Amino acid sequence: QGFGRSSGIKAAVAAVAGGKVLQVLYDSVGQRQTTTSYSYVDVTGLSIAITPAATSSKILVISNVKGGGTYTMCTQIVRESTVIGLGDITGKSNTFAAGSTSGYGAIQFFLDSPNTESEITYKMQFKSGQSGNTATLHTKSTDVIGNAAVNSELLLIEIGA
Repeated sequence: QGFGRSSGIKAAVAAVAGGKVLQVLYDSVGQRQTTTSYSYVDVTGLSIAITPAATSSKILVISNVKGGGTYTMCTQIVRESTVIGLGDITGKSNTFAAGSTSGYGAIQFFLDSPNTESEITYKMQFKSGQSGNTATLHTKSTDVIGNAAVNSELLLIEIGA
């Protein structure tokens, strides 16, 4: 299915007055991954390296992380080793509940100002929302273990000044 809220993307791009799209990079991954960690771990295979055209460029980062299960999970967007995308103002990142009979997902938008012309890497991380419980990516809870039912996605759009 991919990203579903084009109006949100249009609003984020419109916020950068007069900008032109300079490059668009996309990655997706569907290999099942689990963690019981209450500390963030990388989403395996979901990262993108980009070299901005100018230090004044903005990078619109859009993530769509999906999974299944019965417990909550938190996700965050990271540039290099810096967390740039938190889901809410309380600092809890992007926390969402998993449904026991269906897949779930969380879309995050973040407009970054990396202020560099050097290559940088954006990636997604996730953790269990409850200490000791399992968070599972890229699958619906009703699937047979190992079957990838849904992909998680990462999209970078460089916008020139």
